[in-house]
Amino acid sequence: YVLVGIVPGSETQYLDTGLSPDTTYYYRLMATGGGQTSDWSNTAHATTPAQLFPLTYHRNYEASDAVTANGGEFGPFQSVTLSDITSVGTSGANWTRVGYQFRGWNTDASAGWGFMDYTMPYGPSSLYAIWAAMYAIEYDGNGADGGTVPVDPQAYAEGDAVTVAPDEPT
Repeated sequence: YVLVGIVPGSETQYLDTGLSPDTTYYYRLMATGGGQTSDWSNTAHATTPAQLFPLTYHRNYEASDAVTANGGEFGPFQSVTLSDITSVGTSGANWTRVGYQFRGWNTDASAGWGFMDYTMPYGPSSLYAIWAAMYAIEYDGNGADGGTVPVDPQAYAEGDAVTVAPDEPT
């Protein structure tokens, strides 16, 4: 044991500073005064909280897009459920993107896929919104001289399943 401090008799607490995060410290106390000294107390212990690291969201419309939002602070290896894109843009910037579908978050700004759960590393982390361009399906009557060509009101991202209308105009 090492002497970490001496406090006046009127004090009921002591603040030990300069401690490392996520570390357990052990303490024993002794009272002195009037020329007398008590026996050492039983050992008590306290664990400091883990160091927290920032998580930053990047809107990622294009490589030059510098819009970011604070995602909070988390301990190393903590499991984080990530925010939906509509709840991130609290900095006054619009985080929706017309003609694109939000696919999740990734540590790689150019990834083709994203995730919604993340394990925080031991250090700060940046996550980038992953976007997929949306496409429309248009049918061509292919020379038909009657009927109606079907209309598909849906928008699809690359890799989405598409239900194709029957092959004959109605």
